[in-house]
Amino acid sequence: MKEIKKIGILSLAKIQTTLMFVVGLLFILITVITNALMPITQRVAITWQILLIPVIYAIIGFIMGVLIAWVYNIFAANFGGVEIDLK
Repeated sequence: MKEIKKIGILSLAKIQTTLMFVVGLLFILITVITNALMPITQRVAITWQILLIPVIYAIIGFIMGVLIAWVYNIFAANFGGVEIDLK
């Protein structure tokens, strides 16, 4: 068994940012489909959401990635890291 003692903060933040950006793109697809079903007066507000969703998700992903890695490193230093089995 190997133990993860420390996680690179920026490394996890970059991965989390990318994953959340992709999730935001998936939500755009759902938003575009539902946008076609709405009255024309509500479509302007939806257009801004389409543009902002991936950016907001990416920002939140970066912040959460930093926080998760930071908290993990604190707990791993005090209580031990997660054990994994590698070949």
